[in-house]
Amino acid sequence: MELQLNRNIDAIQWNRLLLQDLDGHILQSWEWGQFKERFGWKAEYLTWDNDQGHPLAAALILKRSLLSRFSILYCPRGPILDWSNEALVTSVLSELQSYTLSKGAVFLKIDPDVALGSGQVDRKDEIRDPVEEQVISQLQHLGWKPSEEQIQFRNSMYLDLLRSEDELLGGMKQKTRYNIRLAKRRGVIIRQGSYEDLDLLYRMYAETSLRDNFTIRDQTYYQDAWGSFMQSGMAQPFIAEVEGEPVAGIILFHYGRRAIYMYGMSHEFHREK
Repeated sequence: MELQLNRNIDAIQWNRLLLQDLDGHILQSWEWGQFKERFGWKAEYLTWDNDQGHPLAAALILKRSLLSRFSILYCPRGPILDWSNEALVTSVLSELQSYTLSKGAVFLKIDPDVALGSGQVDRKDEIRDPVEEQVISQLQHLGWKPSEEQIQFRNSMYLDLLRSEDELLGGMKQKTRYNIRLAKRRGVIIRQGSYEDLDLLYRMYAETSLRDNFTIRDQTYYQDAWGSFMQSGMAQPFIAEVEGEPVAGIILFHYGRRAIYMYGMSHEFHREK
């Protein structure tokens, strides 16, 4: 398949393409690339167009220099394309390999937003997707290797928000429904957060990282990650309170048809509620 690599695209064109044509992930958004540039990465926005100039695939590539001679490339939740189109997949993956060589990078890491299957892994309800298994075969055939270092979460849970609240609750386990209603009876209320809550959210996030033993970045990074997307209308915190005291929070990021729960945090107290 003949494709033309295009590097000349602006923010409006990029987000329109991802939102209207390719159903892209927020980690491939123009805003995410600009955010990462403020923390040592260089963002490049690429499309692969057909003979009529219509983009068939896109990729936000982040580049980070190592020492003075080397660099690494990362494509978070990309590239974005129709993964059922084998010819297109092969062409774009081959183009990415050539692009990596042209940049003199040590490697390019991709983690496309592609579902290998549904259900719980290694359980009876797991359903493997033959299209995605074909993608794995193509990656292996072209010389791509699985990474031992996982950056984005491997598994995701999806909730159809077009369903009513009763339908959503009806799809949950009885114990989950009970706990949700119990929290309300015990006085837990949820409010929308604002920019003024970012210090509070970071303190809870830092406490959570110590309690659950995971590493986080400094406050400046999250102030920017959360605050800039809130100002763009692409993120919204929600804070749980008991008797006016914040006890937990989440930050939802919104892009296209999806709202993504990317960050969660809580205090140690009132966890029984």
